[in-house]
Amino acid sequence: MPTFPKDALVQKAKGAFKCPKTLPPGVTQQMCLDYLVAVSGAITEAVGIWKVSASLTEVKINSCIASGGKVQGPGMEPLIAGRAPRNTPWSLNLTNAVARGIHNCWKDWERSLSVPNLPWYPMFAGFPGAVTPPVPNLPSPLAAMRQSTDHFKPSTLLTQMKAKLNGSPAAGPEILAALAEGVSTAFFLWIPSQMITDVIGQGTAPLVWGFGSTVLPSQVIDGRAQGMAPFKT
Repeated sequence: MPTFPKDALVQKAKGAFKCPKTLPPGVTQQMCLDYLVAVSGAITEAVGIWKVSASLTEVKINSCIASGGKVQGPGMEPLIAGRAPRNTPWSLNLTNAVARGIHNCWKDWERSLSVPNLPWYPMFAGFPGAVTPPVPNLPSPLAAMRQSTDHFKPSTLLTQMKAKLNGSPAAGPEILAALAEGVSTAFFLWIPSQMITDVIGQGTAPLVWGFGSTVLPSQVIDGRAQGMAPFKT
């Protein structure tokens, strides 16, 4: 199962972190780096839950071609916030901003997802019968779906997270900027490796008679498909 690449997220975020020259008492550079590692783990776990919980429904099928549909998964805010550091006012403020900002970007991206005329059901191009059996799609990478990936540009992620920050916590903007770089890097590594599977399609095909009682293959018309956990593998 291709997981959201935590190592790449952590490495990029830690490398991008620019610690302020002065920090208030009680906050150290190591605390900031430790927070980045911990919140990266929370984000990775949240994506893992989303992967096995999201659904793809309302996909249309004509001949072998699948198109349209919508993806719906759980909100990322509670998934991240419940796993990220929140044991001090400083970490709680940062975690709330991270969880809410990434939630907004994730939902906007999720709403943009649809199937862009992919040949998922080759047997439906010529089926010798009236009603097809349920058939899983040909696996495709998540990157093949129609989607707006602009929501995972570092600048977009940073804008969303900073908008949810309460006041000016020590090194807050620097931590969020580094995390935005890490999340963006991990996201763009993940979508080509994440496969879409088990989107079950079914439909009807007009009966075309040959000589005698022979039924000739014909194309599925107005079929439908859905997957209850198409990103789980």
